[in-house]
Amino acid sequence: MLVVALGLLLIYSLQVSRGMQQPVVSQEISRAVLTVETCNQVRSFDVPKGLTLREALAQGKVPVSSLDRLSMPLDALIDGEAVVRLVKVDEEWVVEEEAIPFPRQFQVGRNVEFGKIAIVQKGVPGIREKTYRLRKEDGKEIQKTFIGERLKRQPFLQIEQIGTFIISPEQAIRASVAYPAPTTNDYIEMEATAYTPSVFETDGDPWTTSVMLRSGYGIVAVDPKVIPYFTPLYIEGYGYAVAGDTGGAIRGNRIDVFFYNWHEMNCWGRRMVKVWILD
Repeated sequence: MLVVALGLLLIYSLQVSRGMQQPVVSQEISRAVLTVETCNQVRSFDVPKGLTLREALAQGKVPVSSLDRLSMPLDALIDGEAVVRLVKVDEEWVVEEEAIPFPRQFQVGRNVEFGKIAIVQKGVPGIREKTYRLRKEDGKEIQKTFIGERLKRQPFLQIEQIGTFIISPEQAIRASVAYPAPTTNDYIEMEATAYTPSVFETDGDPWTTSVMLRSGYGIVAVDPKVIPYFTPLYIEGYGYAVAGDTGGAIRGNRIDVFFYNWHEMNCWGRRMVKVWILD
């Protein structure tokens, strides 16, 4: 009887020992390793086998937003070693301001010295706000989408007076020629003739133009469809001028410059010149 009892005790001990070791073997087999790669770090951690990627990331306390991009689907099962690339995606709204140039209005400045411009009302640029949506991946901007705009401030008109006051013809000539010619290539090539303050050439009143300016050096006749009245100009070989008159023969790219006497007019003749519009 003693031998039988000892045998039964040995069998029971072996069964208990096997039962205690079995869960340990099962636990080692049921674990998986998930490695998450981001732009600035690589992190690995153990998770139970059979979890989805979404569940594994939650268990590993890896935050993932609805905008983020992953190299594998969130419902993919993690059964062994898995590596996933996580790209953090952010979106933000930004507002940018853009200056709106102020409009300019030119007037005749009868009390302003010829060749000069006086600002009688200073303009103020307007402001336009533009809204964009920025998309960033791993902190780098990859897309900028225009959403809309609004006018934050209206531009304020600037009023400038173009000087036409002349003390003497000599002063006008000296003042005009003293100014340097513009250096830009933004000019018009025009045919230029000349006229003097005679009744024959000015249709009646030799000292009053068609827009009621006093004739003088620097007051030139233009086609207002090409160059609007009161436009400040620089004419090659003549100097600064104001579009302040017109004539029956002045059509298209044609301009007629003023001189005080026949000698200067004849010296000018008919020529092609470069005309800069100074607006």
